[in-house]
Amino acid sequence: MMKDKFIIFAEEPPVELQLSVEMRCREVEKNPDVDYIRRYCISLIRNNAKRDAMFAATLKELAEAHVTIAEQEKAQVVHWWVLRRMVKDFFISIVLFFVIRLNKALLALNNKINKKI
Repeated sequence: MMKDKFIIFAEEPPVELQLSVEMRCREVEKNPDVDYIRRYCISLIRNNAKRDAMFAATLKELAEAHVTIAEQEKAQVVHWWVLRRMVKDFFISIVLFFVIRLNKALLALNNKINKKI
């Protein structure tokens, strides 16, 4: 089940994005200005560092949310199915209480009738 959680990261980027990246790569390859390429690379490195930090923070928040949900589910003392079973058992015990009393009364009545005959 955990394999399917982050399946979105295995997908290929959209065709439009692939085309944009390819065009930008060709533009950089054709550019003879080394200082421009150096500044561009430094900018990319800084941008990637910011993205990595944001991605790490997002994954941390997601992990904390999963932990919080798991703790809330674990802290839930009575699950709905346990509660349903408890209510069912309660009503069954009430019915059995009256059925046993009724059975005793009917037995006593039957014994009185049999003694008279």
